[in-house]
Amino acid sequence: MSLVFYNTLSKKKEPFKPIESHNVGLYSCGPTVYDDAHIGNLRAYVFVDVLKRTLIEQGFEVRHVMNMTDVGHLSGDSDGGDDKMSKALKREELPLSKENMKIVGQKYAKRFLDDLKSLSVIIPDETPFASDHIEAMQGIIKILHDKGYVYKTSDGLYFDTEKFPDYGVLGSTCAVGQENVSRIEKNPEKKNQADFAVWKFTQTRNKHGNMPNGTEGVGWDFEPFGNGFPGWHIECSAMSREYLGQPFDIHTGGIDHVGTHHDGEIAQSSVAFDSPLANFWLHNEHLILPEGKMAKSEGNSITLSDLKDKGVHPIAFRYYLLQTHYRSPLSFSLDAILAAHTALERLVVSIALLPKSAKEEGDSSDSDFVTSLSDALVDDLDTPKAIASIHENLRSSPNTESIIEGLKKADNLLGLNLLSLADNIIVHNPETEVKELLQKRAEYKKNNNWDEADKIREKVKELGYSIVDQGERTLLMRPLSRLEII
Repeated sequence: MSLVFYNTLSKKKEPFKPIESHNVGLYSCGPTVYDDAHIGNLRAYVFVDVLKRTLIEQGFEVRHVMNMTDVGHLSGDSDGGDDKMSKALKREELPLSKENMKIVGQKYAKRFLDDLKSLSVIIPDETPFASDHIEAMQGIIKILHDKGYVYKTSDGLYFDTEKFPDYGVLGSTCAVGQENVSRIEKNPEKKNQADFAVWKFTQTRNKHGNMPNGTEGVGWDFEPFGNGFPGWHIECSAMSREYLGQPFDIHTGGIDHVGTHHDGEIAQSSVAFDSPLANFWLHNEHLILPEGKMAKSEGNSITLSDLKDKGVHPIAFRYYLLQTHYRSPLSFSLDAILAAHTALERLVVSIALLPKSAKEEGDSSDSDFVTSLSDALVDDLDTPKAIASIHENLRSSPNTESIIEGLKKADNLLGLNLLSLADNIIVHNPETEVKELLQKRAEYKKNNNWDEADKIREKVKELGYSIVDQGERTLLMRPLSRLEII
């Protein structure tokens, strides 16, 4: 089957063809590194990881860039509210300065990358910080100004969306002439409410004599316009172009980026360089709470650490996400995540219990299992179908060699680490107390003393392990929650 993705730009599935025959340029909108990422954020990066793994499996060399936003992203996801990094400094009781913003940004960037590693996400090739690319952003703004697409207000420089007829091409609800511009801050100085900031001034004082957005002392000089900081959208336009060129192949992000962030990127980049920014735009849906989208601004965020504290293995959260297609909303439920953890543990145990010869004899020939996995993922990353294939083949395939071959392929494509988890869920060298209990149980079994053998099983369970009898073979298992990511 040919590789097909749903392109938000065309609103349909399209066969994927890269600009260069064997190379793919991939850009993902990264986090604003002012706090720990919540699990709703993390869905976007598990999705793009499966995308990247699928491209690699299809023989492409992938150059993946993901930015770290450490300036310019305001709390309203548009042009209003406090700068998120400034809010982080206040929260952590640090003086407001660019140096402290960098310190906080690097702190949360590291924690974010640690979360990705826990989720078995392949770290991007480049993770540039926005604050290190101010000059490139200013260069694009100058081009836009010279072409007549930028105008000045008292608080910044704005892109004139009315001059770009295709604004909102991704399906924006904030397009020129539309009434629903609720995500764009009302500003009487704008020509159109859909217009967005490319540069925000820091020297403008409000009626109380205070700097707006908590940004005093954190601006960059920009002649002839004035000291300030970049708008959120211009950052990705500058960094994606610097690392991947323009146009590049694929741009990814959350569905909430359609309508503000990505439409802004497309407009300013297309105007500045007379070229599309990216050929394919892929967006994942939200992780939904009963009260709506998960977001730190709503006070309803849950982190990966929170799940770990509940006994959920990070790969179980990945498994939970992959059971739903990336373009479908996913309703959050702790019970559902705990159920996914239990289901993954059972799957791992079933793999651990495969005959020893099966785990060693996988060959490199094609199999129906391998084909079913590839077919599912080349069709717009159909991860639920791929996971169903794993269960079906484990249940019904008589060919143990093809099972292992398929599991290796599943690990490569889905990043679930099933084989390594299966190897490590078995305890090969238990502590002395457990070892002695197992020896006693073996004697009880040999003498058909099943009551005492069952009592030993319960004692071992109290110590945090489980016993699985497989014919003459007895295996000691540790809980999935205690396994490291390998």
